[in-house]
Amino acid sequence: LNNVHLMPRWLVELEKKLDEYAADGSHEKFRVFLTSDPSSLIPIGILNRCIKLTNEPPTGLKANLKRAWCFFPKDYIEE
Repeated sequence: LNNVHLMPRWLVELEKKLDEYAADGSHEKFRVFLTSDPSSLIPIGILNRCIKLTNEPPTGLKANLKRAWCFFPKDYIEE
């Protein structure tokens, strides 16, 4: 399920369903994959059960070029 931060009310229902599946003895290989932006509206119960991975966005072309130019000595650039 992608972008679950856009449906916080439904996440409460999802949490209840996951509780039911756990109580009924769901299959040991049962998995639910969720993606989200950071949000305070995601229920704590879902967050506690999850393995959380983060992916930092790239810093951008301008920042990369600036960092690259800092590695060259000033004399080298002025030549």
